[in-house]
Amino acid sequence: MAAKIADPAAKPEIAGKLHRLGIAIAAEWAKDNAVRRITTRHVGIWGNALQKSAERAEISAIVDRVLDDVDNLLNNRIAADIITENRFYTEEDVLNQIN
Repeated sequence: MAAKIADPAAKPEIAGKLHRLGIAIAAEWAKDNAVRRITTRHVGIWGNALQKSAERAEISAIVDRVLDDVDNLLNNRIAADIITENRFYTEEDVLNQIN
């Protein structure tokens, strides 16, 4: 994903954030389902948002938002059900791209 970053000066910072994000998500997601706060659904939502953000050259902003989500979930500042498919890109955006 870092390879899609257009600005060479931004690559190291964004790559570092993606690395931290991966470690934080994997550490929580690897826990038993009964205790983990990050679910497979969250991973899918964040993954789709990051892929779409790379296509739209918006990766820096979306990485920061996903990092905030992860931090807020792990520190019990937001409920897990707040993170939905339309959190980053609305369904309307997806439908517009198809049509």
